[in-house]
Amino acid sequence: MEIPQWSEALASIKSLKLRILIEQTLVAKRVICDHINSVDGILNVQIDKPLLLSVKQARQKYERYLENERLKKKLLSHKQRENVFSMR
Repeated sequence: MEIPQWSEALASIKSLKLRILIEQTLVAKRVICDHINSVDGILNVQIDKPLLLSVKQARQKYERYLENERLKKKLLSHKQRENVFSMR
């Protein structure tokens, strides 16, 4: 009986995390658009060293995330194959 309650709680937490992420994304997009408008267009946005460093770090973080997802998928696939072979 406790398992469905836990799964419902986890689904609720996942849903909440997704809503927060969407909200943060919208806020970030709004900030970017406001800045572009305040400098009269995208061609007037200054690209300085801190901005480049921030972009570089974000890209590295994203690459690590993608690699972790690939590893998770590979491990899950490997475990599923082990389960199939152990059932035989």
